[in-house]
Amino acid sequence: MTANHNPEEDLRRREQELKEREMSVRLRELEAEVYGKSETSHTEAREVEVVTDVPPTKSSFKRTLRKIVNVGKFLAVVVAVVVAVRIAMWLAMALMIGSIAYISYELFLKGDRSSR
Repeated sequence: MTANHNPEEDLRRREQELKEREMSVRLRELEAEVYGKSETSHTEAREVEVVTDVPPTKSSFKRTLRKIVNVGKFLAVVVAVVVAVRIAMWLAMALMIGSIAYISYELFLKGDRSSR
């Protein structure tokens, strides 16, 4: 009796698995219709997973290199702006000190020399 019982259970289990697979395929088709995605089967999804595991290609390397170059350019501009602001501050301070010194000279020392 166990010999007859096992094939029947095996058959029922396989039928249940087949129904589950059909339901999941149908569900994917309905989702594709609702969301407007192209229909992808289970094997295509597996292929996509395998493709993502391959090492980076030349185009992805170029994209990464381009991003690094852009970041480098941005940092160069930031450093240039900071240096320009510091130089401008130094020049403004030198100009203010020079003007104060010139005004002081005109007020205090120039008048003393002309009276001699």
